[in-house]
Amino acid sequence: MDFFLSFLYCVISAILSGIVFYIIFSALNESVIQLFVPIKRIVNKLKWKNILRSISFLITIFLAVNIKDFFNLGDVWFGVIIGFFNSLSDIIFETGLAAPKKDRVTRES
Repeated sequence: MDFFLSFLYCVISAILSGIVFYIIFSALNESVIQLFVPIKRIVNKLKWKNILRSISFLITIFLAVNIKDFFNLGDVWFGVIIGFFNSLSDIIFETGLAAPKKDRVTRES
């Protein structure tokens, strides 16, 4: 039961912090600073974008676990770190919440 509650706390905090960090990163990207535009240009030119996304996922999980262990953080803070890295990779690779919105085709009658 303890594992289930720890997992639940981690997942809920990862989802909530991912949404919060996505809003922050989107605002930074759409502002005058355009923080992630140079990184996006480099990533969009790459042919192996999917492989790079998978490698970055593994690296972020490794970093999150190491940060959690180094600072002796709890499950909620581990979820916050996961949400931060997840929203950062979503913004850079334009996946998840940051995926380009497809225009809807309207039918004229």
